[in-house]
Amino acid sequence: MTEFGRNLGLPVVLSDAVNGRVRGRIEAKTAGEFLERLAGANGLTWYFDGSVLHVSADKEFMTRVIDSGRLSGEAVANEMRELGLADERFSLRAARNGNVISVSGPPAYIGVVGQLVERMQPEQIIAGDDPRVRVFRGGVMTEIITARGTATGSSDENASSAGRAAKP
Repeated sequence: MTEFGRNLGLPVVLSDAVNGRVRGRIEAKTAGEFLERLAGANGLTWYFDGSVLHVSADKEFMTRVIDSGRLSGEAVANEMRELGLADERFSLRAARNGNVISVSGPPAYIGVVGQLVERMQPEQIIAGDDPRVRVFRGGVMTEIITARGTATGSSDENASSAGRAAKP
């Protein structure tokens, strides 16, 4: 499998349950056909995520129900298809009225679905977090120029009354 990936210029990740050597010739016209025949003859399942070819033993195939958090399950399923991560050989179903996804496939496929759910979660808004700007007044020293040209320092509160008093 590693040699197959090397010939195609793809990294190949084998699960710990995949071991042994392939002996003999496998006749195939395309790389995909070769991979299907090799996997079928040796009890393997493969998943290509667009960058890495993941190979696992058939016995590792599993079904998981994943909580999609604040997202609809359908939004996650649509995003999997949109990104080209969904594989029609494996099951990916979303509950119509809920935040649950049922996914069946090799560990790498289920892992990709879980990662996508995590990344798609909207940022949580902390209760009491107020994004408005607040301006506080009253503690700053203000310079007041009187009609006679003299300057005095006072707080903002005193400045307004001092300014009124200073007018002739």
